[in-house]
Amino acid sequence: MAAAMMLSPTEDSFGVVLASFVLLGFGNTIMQVVINPLLRNVVSSEKITSAVTFGQYIKSTISFIGPILIGVAATHFGRFIFVVYVATTLLAFF
Repeated sequence: MAAAMMLSPTEDSFGVVLASFVLLGFGNTIMQVVINPLLRNVVSSEKITSAVTFGQYIKSTISFIGPILIGVAATHFGRFIFVVYVATTLLAFF
């Protein structure tokens, strides 16, 4: 994800932007998959189910809202859509 975030501002060609979105998609998928093992190390075994459910809820909510925000950003901000996508990705990460 960090590579994608650094790649896009350097050039504005279609290929670079497409590669950035692909890399961000990979990063989002990895974040969603690794939430279960990471939480097992941090959360007690009695609360693991609710923590995983809450984590997946937050991730899916951000994934749902992201494209809507990108559509609004495309209408108002033009080429700064990528910045909105990066912001929603970072929000989901934190």
